[in-house]
Amino acid sequence: MKTAVMDASSSILLYKSGMVTHFLRHYKTRMVRSALEEIMKKGYPGFEAFSRFVNQNRIHPLEISEGSSPLSGKLAKLDQGERDTIHAYLQGNGHFVVIDDGQGAGFCRKHHIPYINALLVPRILFESGKMSHDLFEAAFSRITKIGRYTPQIIDYARNCPQADLDCFEP
Repeated sequence: MKTAVMDASSSILLYKSGMVTHFLRHYKTRMVRSALEEIMKKGYPGFEAFSRFVNQNRIHPLEISEGSSPLSGKLAKLDQGERDTIHAYLQGNGHFVVIDDGQGAGFCRKHHIPYINALLVPRILFESGKMSHDLFEAAFSRITKIGRYTPQIIDYARNCPQADLDCFEP
């Protein structure tokens, strides 16, 4: 089972779209404390669900070490949750990153860090035979409506070559 290091915004999008349980079924999921603190505030949407996922070991909290990487200085420009998420990946805590923050995604792209956004999750699960076409279409539509994606990102998520997705398949 592949391991994903997920940021707060992606987890919220997957939760609001009804896709988080599908994702957790197929990937070992790790989240850094700073990202978990963003989503696990009492009274916030998903608080109870994410608390349950952590208690059931479906989401594994990560403590990142203070060690630096060659990219540490460049990471400082990101918000803490995204910075810690990428730092956790760089410390060997996952196969890829799930991130929906534009600056964080740009950082991953620039530094060749494998990443996906929440919008690609239903496509990957559909292409790998883990979900029906109807469920894919419904989930893709919901995430498109609640996320802030440019037309180019939506088009890429729907039409990118299968080879771009292969390394993320469960």
